[in-house]
Amino acid sequence: IDEATHDLHTALQECVQGGGLRIVVDLANVPFMDSHALEVLVDTHAELRRVGGEVKLARPTATCVDILKATRLDTRFQVHEDRAGAVRSFV
Repeated sequence: IDEATHDLHTALQECVQGGGLRIVVDLANVPFMDSHALEVLVDTHAELRRVGGEVKLARPTATCVDILKATRLDTRFQVHEDRAGAVRSFV
């Protein structure tokens, strides 16, 4: 697992352990996601869904959109063009 994926995992776990049930992951500066990063997102999303929470994705790069579509994860996650829209969608 690369450093960025490790940092993602750590940040998401801190949110979950801190009681966060609604998490928006901003992908604007993410040039690529490998299988490990996708696994972190999927696992966190599943963990939160079990307790009534959810992970939503915001501002994905074109490459990230292609990866989400190719893996069909665009059907599992709500993907938003901006952070504000992702946050509003929780209401």
